[in-house]
Amino acid sequence: MSGINWVPIGTSGTPFTGTLDGEGFTIKNLNCNLPNQDYVGLFGCNQGLLSEVTLENAAVTGRSYTGGLIGSNAGEIVGCSVAGASVTGNGYTGGLAGYHAGDDAMITDSSAAITVNGGNGIAGGFVGAVQSGAMVEDCDASGAVSSTNATIGAFSGQTASGTDVSNCTGTGTVTVIIPPSPSAA
Repeated sequence: MSGINWVPIGTSGTPFTGTLDGEGFTIKNLNCNLPNQDYVGLFGCNQGLLSEVTLENAAVTGRSYTGGLIGSNAGEIVGCSVAGASVTGNGYTGGLAGYHAGDDAMITDSSAAITVNGGNGIAGGFVGAVQSGAMVEDCDASGAVSSTNATIGAFSGQTASGTDVSNCTGTGTVTVIIPPSPSAA
């Protein structure tokens, strides 16, 4: 993809805390190529409310905490989708969100139809990791997920105890890439 290299909204030190209603509009061809940066996506870190945000044909590359829509979520995501996207990271990488944690963190009625390459980190088709206290409900993921780490999944790479994940599906291919053995000298 060519064009402007997107700088994510919200950082780990200053997360997005507002409200964004996408009102059914679509963001197409987002290019966010930051392979040496954590917290990468349309939003880097969210503690606010994102609703009805749709991404199509995005190319997102980050290091850890990388997702199509959001790198790390501790807020609320409702009715959002990422389709036809490619998301590449190296730790907590997901189609919609890389990392989802917090007692008030909630994702509902959302979807991801993507290709995720988790490098050597935790990766999932929808979310890389769901941590204790977070909720995910009525969501689905489809596409291809790969990583050299065995902690990957079609929906979530890692789901901690104490989470509430319900009525969610993940379909597609999941591939653990085994790196070649070093040659004997």
